[in-house]
Amino acid sequence: MKSIYHKSSSAIVIISIVLAFLMVVTSGCAKKEEKEIKIGAILPLTGDAALAGTNTREGIDLAVDEINKVGLNGKKIRVIYEDTQADPKTAVSAVNKLINVDQVQYIIDDSISSVTLSVAPIVEKSKVVLLSTGATAPKISQAGNFVFRIWNSDALEGEEIAKYAVDSLKIKNVGILYINNDYGIGLAEVFKFQIDQKGLTSVHIESFDQGALEHRTQLAKILSADPEAIYLVGYSKDCIRIIQQAKEMKFRGIWLGTTVMLDPSVTNVVMKNKYTLYYPAPMIPDTSSLGVKVFKERFMAKYQKDAPALADVGYDAVMLLKKTIELGNGLNGENIRAGLMRIKAYEGASGLIEFDKNGDVHKPIEIKQLT
Repeated sequence: MKSIYHKSSSAIVIISIVLAFLMVVTSGCAKKEEKEIKIGAILPLTGDAALAGTNTREGIDLAVDEINKVGLNGKKIRVIYEDTQADPKTAVSAVNKLINVDQVQYIIDDSISSVTLSVAPIVEKSKVVLLSTGATAPKISQAGNFVFRIWNSDALEGEEIAKYAVDSLKIKNVGILYINNDYGIGLAEVFKFQIDQKGLTSVHIESFDQGALEHRTQLAKILSADPEAIYLVGYSKDCIRIIQQAKEMKFRGIWLGTTVMLDPSVTNVVMKNKYTLYYPAPMIPDTSSLGVKVFKERFMAKYQKDAPALADVGYDAVMLLKKTIELGNGLNGENIRAGLMRIKAYEGASGLIEFDKNGDVHKPIEIKQLT
């Protein structure tokens, strides 16, 4: 009996030690967890749209560095990056991992519409906020209550360049060449609708698959109609290849483009081949705006260069989360969503930001000319 008692006592002591150890470990993890706010970021860090992802990441990192110097309600922000390669399937896996494993409540999305639309049902079901920095497909407006974006919809961009082509440039014969995904289809449809409304009937339309390297077949069909201009919708590397191949095929007309043409690698090819290009872009925010001025100064200080396209929206994506927390909203997806809807006329690095009922913004657009 005495032997049994001693064995039981030893077991109790061992169990007590194990429980105490687990409590210390659990307590330590909880304290560590409380000191950081985890957010996800799905960006095309490699592949054809890698420049967009890299630029966006620089803006995100700048904002995180600034916030973490002083903390946010006693916590620091940690960004978990996932490379989508501009591929919807890869993005779906990344978002599932961020939500189910990393347990983030806020995800910064990239500039690829097909990626945004592929993950929208997942964040909607999980009630996790997705904030897109550059996806433009009109369908995104109806993608869900937890999907936001701080870049204009193609419905506005495509409309503006179509109006300019017909009303200002007096173009009567135009070709349309677009990438066959949500991004390309959305813009091509809006552009075609607008020129149809203006009575322009001489239009030839061709599409190409994402990742395609050869475009001469589509170009030959378009050039057979002798167009005055070609409206080109694709990612940076697509546009570069197409412009170069069109030059080889003796196209002498003008190019009509998208906000992708903000990429210097594209405009350099346009200038090298002595083409004229017109494309829509968000109107440059007034540099006297505090948000714009502070961003540009801090970006230069950190990276020793001027801020490239999309760095500003990456920066704003983090700062908007900061704003919602400062407004007193909690850190779960529903509270973050409510906070974003409360933001009015926020002076961001990319201009004034205010979301409509669909989570869209409406920033002024201008048409840029490159000759």
